[in-house]
Amino acid sequence: NIPAGKTVKLNTTLVLSNNIRLNNSGTLIIVDGGDLVNTTSVNNLGNIKIEKSINANRWYLTAAPFTNYTMNVVEIPSSGTNHDVAAIKYDYSTGAWSDNYMTLTDNVSAGESFFMWPFYSGSVNFVPNGCSVNNSDFSLTRAVTSYTDGGYWMALANPYPGKMDIADFIATSGLSIQGVRIYGFDASGGYFNTKSSGEIKVTEGFFVNVGSTGNKTVQYKKQQMKNYPSSQSKSLNQPREFIDFAVEYDFKSIGVQFAQNDEAEQAYDIFDANKLFATTGVIEPYFLTDGISLVAEEVKELPYYATLNIRSYETDTVKLVAKNVPEGYAVSLIDGEQTIDMVEGDMYEVVLEEGENADRFKLLVKKLLSIADVEESEFAIINDNRHINILSQEKMDVEVYNALGQKVYQTNERNFVLNNVPAG
Repeated sequence: NIPAGKTVKLNTTLVLSNNIRLNNSGTLIIVDGGDLVNTTSVNNLGNIKIEKSINANRWYLTAAPFTNYTMNVVEIPSSGTNHDVAAIKYDYSTGAWSDNYMTLTDNVSAGESFFMWPFYSGSVNFVPNGCSVNNSDFSLTRAVTSYTDGGYWMALANPYPGKMDIADFIATSGLSIQGVRIYGFDASGGYFNTKSSGEIKVTEGFFVNVGSTGNKTVQYKKQQMKNYPSSQSKSLNQPREFIDFAVEYDFKSIGVQFAQNDEAEQAYDIFDANKLFATTGVIEPYFLTDGISLVAEEVKELPYYATLNIRSYETDTVKLVAKNVPEGYAVSLIDGEQTIDMVEGDMYEVVLEEGENADRFKLLVKKLLSIADVEESEFAIINDNRHINILSQEKMDVEVYNALGQKVYQTNERNFVLNNVPAG
């Protein structure tokens, strides 16, 4: 019970069940990190505000967890009104951002996101003026068209006052989602990042790529909330680990991912994740497959040369970093005529020219084979107490790697002894 005239700030998880209900004559404020999960049939929860910390002159991809509303729900700290914020919405008819700032009467549908640009720093409040806090299963339908870069995007948002589980949402949204992931927005860095697990915070917007044009319907369910009692994370059948490769500069790190997947194709397919939108002023790495820019690529067979373009809006010194190289993979960065073998944590510093830097870089990804893996191949390896004999009709170069992906020996002989090479 919150008495009249009193205010309670919620920065942890509160679950309302059928025998525990909120009686708030006063005000409940859900602050950043707060999580209100309502499992009851009561939709009108009374006087609730959502408080979000913001910095001035920066874009935020956001939304309010209310039923359909207008921008009068936004209160900026300088004046307590919505006149000190600009906003734009995604235009589904053109597949791009709207040309004009939203008017204060533009309607925002539940589960739909918009970009907000505040002119003052502080704590913005979302206040359900004339609306109720959203607590229902519902669907949102939009006519999707092609974006100029070839993607098919929906601008969505967490429509609830509780955090959403990303895996649950992907599995139960009813959408065929390209890349099996969502695209969140990093307000501090000004770029999109992809996620296939984790959580979507209260007021957080995101994008999904639905792979084709036409009317697309997303299903929002209360059970998608992370702390909903009956909610269980759905398996995405993704046991594979991704190679994470990043470009770092000015304390920012923007990455791409690569994985081998027995269900994927060698060409562009549903498992590949498109790059979202160009973000002027930053450096962006992306793979290029069948002319499509990707932030995550999956292929059926290795070895594979992944074309790594890096778009830059100015000439700058950057670091190319192997953030994660799972066991069983070997990765080489190719820069023109140079080939740099990289293990996890390795860094390559380079001057990046302004432009697309098309075809300058490639990642050569190889699958490390143990001696047991090659028994059925067209050659044979005999290991007699580290004396290696390769039986083959063809001359070959040989590289030996350890379990961490580090090259430990190289020869063009087919009969050799692994002297001074550690086990493993």
